[in-house]
Amino acid sequence: MAKYLFTSSAEQVGGVFLLDSATGETKQLLAGSYRGLTEGPDGAFYVVSGTRNRQDVPLTDHRAVIYRVHPGTGDTRKLAEHPVGDAHDIRWIDGNFYLIASLGNQILRL
Repeated sequence: MAKYLFTSSAEQVGGVFLLDSATGETKQLLAGSYRGLTEGPDGAFYVVSGTRNRQDVPLTDHRAVIYRVHPGTGDTRKLAEHPVGDAHDIRWIDGNFYLIASLGNQILRL
């Protein structure tokens, strides 16, 4: 049976999870608030974390952090950090990663 990666942006119980559809077992690979999951050219998946709609975080502290997740091994690695707020999506399109951030209505080609 298949295994699936999924994200949750809930602050208290959020993260990146691996679901084994045969057993129903769920394993948390990263803890925190994550959104935007895309498959990269190397077969790994990439996800963005960061502040979103947080009134208690000063604008100067908003950031988006990108992680690489290998679904086969469960290995995760922090790759980059960008000073943008309300990042909610990352996509691999035609040889580039694009990061979407609501704060400032930004699309960043990485």
